[in-house]
Amino acid sequence: SADTSAQLWQVPPEKASIDSGLSDGEPLQALQGHPEEVYACEFVGENLLLTASVDCLFLWDLQSGARLHQASGSQQPQISGQAVPARWRPGYVFSAKSQPGGTLVATACSDGVLRVWDLRSQQLHTVCSLPLHEGMAAACAWDAHGHCLSSIATNGSITAMEALHNCTHVSHSLKPCYALTRLKMALSWPVQVGQQRSGGRITML
Repeated sequence: SADTSAQLWQVPPEKASIDSGLSDGEPLQALQGHPEEVYACEFVGENLLLTASVDCLFLWDLQSGARLHQASGSQQPQISGQAVPARWRPGYVFSAKSQPGGTLVATACSDGVLRVWDLRSQQLHTVCSLPLHEGMAAACAWDAHGHCLSSIATNGSITAMEALHNCTHVSHSLKPCYALTRLKMALSWPVQVGQQRSGGRITML
């Protein structure tokens, strides 16, 4: 959240719906120590949570509340890309998604770069930096099998990569893209574009 913390909530099962919100939940834990706002969080294993703030990733032990590891995008090669608004320096992480059935973590960053990490033994290790977008990368997601990775940017560009065949498909929306979700529908991706759902799908090649 904007107060530089990530908070865990316990919500009664009968209240665990989008419409009910968190008004009836109880805060269990606040993970403190992020340098600025927390833009993303992702469960990456039993009792482990990954959070993102500025250009850094933080790995937390949820049982103890201890920060186990911190990794910075500055550890990866810097790629000159589009001009980033003054509010965010290059490399700010807006989305972080773990690979289903694998050890990779993909992050969508403010400089249009998709940065990929390997999470092993509670440590994050650099894999690669992919300059896929001319606009700020807003979100990324894996397919249900962890073989395909898709990302979107605020300029409307949408990419879909299939790692096994080293294939990348690029598409463009007429509207800015801010959110992306993963659904198991063969090799097709429904994409959320702004406040309207796009009528088409991106098909992996």
